[in-house]
Amino acid sequence: MTVLIGQELLLIILAVIFGALLGCALRAFLASQPGQDLANRAEALYDPAAAAARRASEEFPLSAAEEGDPASHADTASVASVAMTGASVPDGREEPLPQEQSVIPVEVVATVIDEEKPKGTKPKKSGPVDTSVDPTLVAEGMAGEGLVDAPSDAAQPEGVKPKALKAPRDGKADDLKKIKGVGKVIEGKLNNLGIYHFDQIARWTDAEATWVSSILDFKGRIERENWIAQAREIIGPDAMPVDIDEADEDAVAAAGAVPVEIVEAEAEPVDVDAEEEKIEQVLATLPEGASAKEKAEAVGSKPALLSGPRDGKPDDLKQIRGIGRVIETKLNDLGIYHFDQIADWSREEAHYVSTFLSFKGRIDRENWIAQAKLLASGQATAFSIRVSKGQVESSRG
Repeated sequence: MTVLIGQELLLIILAVIFGALLGCALRAFLASQPGQDLANRAEALYDPAAAAARRASEEFPLSAAEEGDPASHADTASVASVAMTGASVPDGREEPLPQEQSVIPVEVVATVIDEEKPKGTKPKKSGPVDTSVDPTLVAEGMAGEGLVDAPSDAAQPEGVKPKALKAPRDGKADDLKKIKGVGKVIEGKLNNLGIYHFDQIARWTDAEATWVSSILDFKGRIERENWIAQAREIIGPDAMPVDIDEADEDAVAAAGAVPVEIVEAEAEPVDVDAEEEKIEQVLATLPEGASAKEKAEAVGSKPALLSGPRDGKPDDLKQIRGIGRVIETKLNDLGIYHFDQIADWSREEAHYVSTFLSFKGRIDRENWIAQAKLLASGQATAFSIRVSKGQVESSRG
């Protein structure tokens, strides 16, 4: 153990002696010219600015008087700066650079960079203003939708304006989209014009169809798609209402006849759709193949019927708008010949007749009871006068 400790101490002493000798040799080498050159090259490699400043201070050494003068230090720094950059000295004198120093000229190149436009930005096109859109037509279209008032200077539409309603009858408009060529948008436009029902379209004259085409810019669509014929087919020939002309209106007014509009206003308000739904629910409970009589008795009550007309002369039931030759014959076969019979119908009796003859709501929609009350009291309606003159095709013969 003592031998090992002695050996370790000997090694430590030798290492210290060797390190001291190596340090002295290194300092001696650095003090020599080769050592200084090596140090200068290392300094120039890792710190060029410090090397340049050191060389300038060596070439322009301070005198003993200048060592304590701050101004002299500043001048010396300026001279050193001149040595590195080649600029003139502060007092305006040009000092030649030492031959060892060389100035590397720097070429300044300015590159013009085009301003880059943001992606997705489309250049504005210049050219004539598009005048293909007529502001007047745009305003008229908005007025047709009820969005704005129609322009006062708008051109008058061609044709004759058809008769319009302020609101649908019984608050229920017909589904005009059943007419081929009438979609949701066109239906809305027709409603804005006061057209809610098939019979309104069915009674249009050519001039009235032209007016609607002109005001809605349809350009002949009504004629090409046969709206009028389609509407007449939907409501059936017996329900085809026809208004009297202006000359007949004067005659009707003089005779004290009641216009159809007043008849409709005086009619008992009925939720036809709700009642039809109830009837359908009852009929759905009946066995398949039930007769018309069984269906009628299930939904209503049988009205007072006659075996024949009084005094052998029935009333002209075709004077009730909605009743034509075919329906009048069916009513007579059932035992209904006179206006007062229809005028006295209750709701249940109306349901009985409507179901028995498969009318499905026509009695209420066409206000048979209200018209029959007026006719039974001896009053005339505009429609009944036209029928009596033979001006309604479905009521002739």
